[in-house]
Amino acid sequence: MTAAVKIDILTLISLIVHLTIFLTNLALSSYRKSRPLLIFTSYFVTMALALYLIDRQAWLNPWLGIVVANLLIAMSYLLLFSGLRSFYKEPQVWPKSFWIYLGFALLTYVFLTIFSYHFLVRSLIRYGLTIIVLLQIYWYLKPHFSAMAPISRYTLTISIWGNIAAL
Repeated sequence: MTAAVKIDILTLISLIVHLTIFLTNLALSSYRKSRPLLIFTSYFVTMALALYLIDRQAWLNPWLGIVVANLLIAMSYLLLFSGLRSFYKEPQVWPKSFWIYLGFALLTYVFLTIFSYHFLVRSLIRYGLTIIVLLQIYWYLKPHFSAMAPISRYTLTISIWGNIAAL
């Protein structure tokens, strides 16, 4: 089995998992009419689409395979954060800082892909933005930890720090 085939299989498995979770959450959010769950659901479909585009980069236009794919990854983590903000009934579910992150990401991905190709710098920026958003999620959730069951608190903490470590 070649490396390309292994990557395709891993991407396919990841797509199936993300789309399954998306469809399950979509069904639940429609049944419960839950806005936070619907926003969380959009995270999974956005990430699935981004992973598909990244897997197909070699065959796609750089605008779609690189710029849009990386923007979708940034957007997915912001949607995850937005769902949390909606769950905790924040008046502003999508703060202005999210638009700043997306604008910065768009400008850097366009510049570092189309005008001056720098894979390493582009990757570091994506990882940096992801880490910033994950840290913001952690600090946002921290005051709510005392109201959570210990298993929820530990699971969230391990998930966030595990994601940061995996980057």
